[in-house]
Amino acid sequence: MLIHNGLPVSALAEVLPFSAYHIMDLLWGLRSLGVVGLHHEDWLITPMGYLASRHYLRVQNFLLDDF
Repeated sequence: MLIHNGLPVSALAEVLPFSAYHIMDLLWGLRSLGVVGLHHEDWLITPMGYLASRHYLRVQNFLLDDF
């Protein structure tokens, strides 16, 4: 979702090992936390979600840019 600036559930179901129903359940939970948002049919990472994602990647020792 970060790379593509949002994706619809149909695309997420093609790349994630979960059913579309399970993905929707996860997305609604993340939305309630303010991590993702829905714009038309695409799910997007919110600014807070972006910060949380970067923090998680940093803690897991992934390489990050200086942004």
